Amino acid sequence: MNISNLNTSNTSSHTLTDKDHIVFVDASNNDASIIIPDASKCPGKIYYFIKISSSNDLILSRDVQVNPKKVKRKFSGTHVCLSIVSDGTKWWEIDL
Repeated sequence: MNISNLNTSNTSSHTLTDKDHIVFVDASNNDASIIIPDASKCPGKIYYFIKISSSNDLILSRDVQVNPKKVKRKFSGTHVCLSIVSDGTKWWEIDL
């Protein structure tokens, strides 16, 4: 399992690969942008994001289906924990 870190004092974006699993996001200085692959390229893949700062936002490059009627790209708040999974067509938020 690979653990990545994104600290917005160094860079404000991170491109995920198939080797990434858990991403700790420090958005203290700027919004943090995560570039996620197309869901069709990685069916069954799960990514975990842990936003360890209380300021700014975690922004994903693709829509995440949070329920059957709502999609989202921007996640705000203190210490956001987010898990997403690809069904081969789209990304879904999952509670673990």
